[in-house]
Amino acid sequence: MRPNNSFNPNPLRRSAQTCCRCANASSRLSWQRVGLILALDLPMDHCTRNIAVALAALELASALSVPGIFLWPLNAFRMDKYYMEGVLLVASVDALRILFLVVPVVSLIGAIRGRRWALYGVMAFPAIAWVFGAGAIPYVPHIFPPVTPRTIAITVINLTVVAAAAWLRWGRSNNSFKPKPLRGSA
Repeated sequence: MRPNNSFNPNPLRRSAQTCCRCANASSRLSWQRVGLILALDLPMDHCTRNIAVALAALELASALSVPGIFLWPLNAFRMDKYYMEGVLLVASVDALRILFLVVPVVSLIGAIRGRRWALYGVMAFPAIAWVFGAGAIPYVPHIFPPVTPRTIAITVINLTVVAAAAWLRWGRSNNSFKPKPLRGSA
């Protein structure tokens, strides 16, 4: 029988056990530096979390305020519509309708829990909403007259929400990345 300090035939076993045991912040940070902990799992700071919750709640209100969105399941499961031409287009629009309702709910839950992956949903929803002619912020596009000015307003609002979520994800909330100073600079 070998003593405890003998040769370990599986050198990865000890590091895997250490990884599972790391509970304090310093060991977690060291594993993050090595790249074994994804940045998706790290929580957001308080201010970023509040802004993400507000954006996700506005997106959910926008998704629920679109007229006819609750009639979609009744229309989607009518089998006579799937026998006409353009079945692939109908199926892709149905998938977008499902995402139009699910993405804001999931991103709001993630934002309330303070997870960074929620910002990906906040960034994806304006593109899906733009397909349906809806803004990511509800009722603001209705201030503008229909057709061209309203379309421009929806595009500007949705791009602003995408830019804000991208800034929250990669600009403001990425506290783990500290650039190294340039050589020769003070």
